[in-house]
This record gives sequence, C-alpha cells and structure tokens, in this order.
Amino acid sequence: MSLILGVVDDESTARLLKAIGESQECRILVTDSNTPQFQNPTNEPISLVIFDLNPERDIYSVCHQFKPAGTTPTLVILQEESAWRIPELMKAGATDCVIKPLRAVELAARIQSILERNHRSDFTQLPIFRCKHLTVNPVARKVYRDGNEIQVTPIDFRLLVFFMEHMGEVVTKEQLLREVWKHSGGFEDANLVDSAIRRLRREIGEDSENPECLHTVWGVGYRFEESR
Repeated sequence: MSLILGVVDDESTARLLKAIGESQECRILVTDSNTPQFQNPTNEPISLVIFDLNPERDIYSVCHQFKPAGTTPTLVILQEESAWRIPELMKAGATDCVIKPLRAVELAARIQSILERNHRSDFTQLPIFRCKHLTVNPVARKVYRDGNEIQVTPIDFRLLVFFMEHMGEVVTKEQLLREVWKHSGGFEDANLVDSAIRRLRREIGEDSENPECLHTVWGVGYRFEESR
C-alpha cells in the first residue's frame, strides 16, 4: 500500500484527500505547512507528497521542509489565479499540478497515475550505472558524483536513468517526452525537455560547453556517453 503525505492548509482539501485514501489502496497522512518538524509515524517510505498551501506560503521552502530526500514525486494544488506558476513549478521538478476547484475523480485519477508511473519506474531489476565521475544506483534511487551523493528531482532521476539505459545512443526529444514524461509532444513539451536538460546538467555538475557525459547532438537530440 502506497503512503502519501498531504501538506495541506485547506481543510476541504484535507477532507477530500482522506476520502480518497479510504476509497483507494493508499494511505494518506495529512498535516499543514505550519507543522514545525513533521515526523513520519510509520516505517514506510513516502510515495508521493501533495502540497496545497496558503498563497502567502513559499512553496519552495515548504517543499524543502517536508519533501523526503531523493526522488519522491510531488503534486501541487493551486488556486486558479496561480495557474501561471505551473510552467515554473514543472521546470523546478514538480511531477504534476492541479487547479482548483478540485474534482474528486480528477484528483484521484492524477494521484493514481503518478503512483502507477512511479511503480513502472521501479528500477529494482537495473544494474548500477557509471559514466565518468557519475554513479547511479537505480535500486536505492541515489546519484553520486566522485563518491558524494547529489540530489536530483524525481523527473530528472528518471531522465538520467533513461539516458544511462541507452548509453551511447542518440535519443530525440520526442523519445524523451514519450518515455520519460509520457507526453505526446508539442512546442511547450519540447521546452520542458530543454529546461530539464539544463537543470540535470547543473545537478550532475556538467559543463554544457565541455560535457563529460551528456552531449547535445545538434538538430537531433542528446547522447549520453563518456567523452573520448
């Protein structure tokens, strides 16, 4: 059974999440953003964190406070007037965003989709990957550079594992959208890939002008392999 953490400042959302947890095969812990030091009362890993914050709260600081380290996916609930923030949040690593007013069936479907996608990204059968100074342990969902653990967002972790699974191959943006994001593609989606590549390069310490592993194949896509 999946464990979900809801960091929720809206009581109606909290009630809705609890109802969804009762109707689906998942357990939902609900707290609010004012909880000073949240402690997971179980020994189970958190599979998803859902945020619905008061407008005056800073989503990034709250996320840093509550989100477990590693690649745990996040779902952000926003007021309609904050819909303009969706591209920014997605580029920052949010897995999905939902706009109020909430519909129980839509929210439940989005939660289920993220959990199933994360389950499909169960990397327990994959080996440890290495490229130059990078080591990726798919089972532990950890990334190391020169032996030191580094943090990457959930989507960037899937992106990095996909690259390493296809080491030496040229992969297109369309492939990445289809296999990593499960999107059909479009102008905005292509920009999403560009932003994720820039972010991933920062996270793994790559110089885009002189890359060690993640190379741009101009006009085609990207190739992940050690520089010769």
